[in-house]
Amino acid sequence: MNSMELGVMFKTEDGGITWSEIDYGSSGTIVSISFDDNLNGIIGLNDKTIRFTS
Repeated sequence: MNSMELGVMFKTEDGGITWSEIDYGSSGTIVSISFDDNLNGIIGLNDKTIRFTS
């Protein structure tokens, strides 16, 4: 099983030099991602769940 199947996303805080896994709290498949700026984003999942960055 790969990380996409586990509901895991990756984040970077140094411009992409290093990455770490973050759990977005669902096993749903991501169907959309949108960011207003570097800190505020939203993802939509196929199970009709919406997650926001904090």
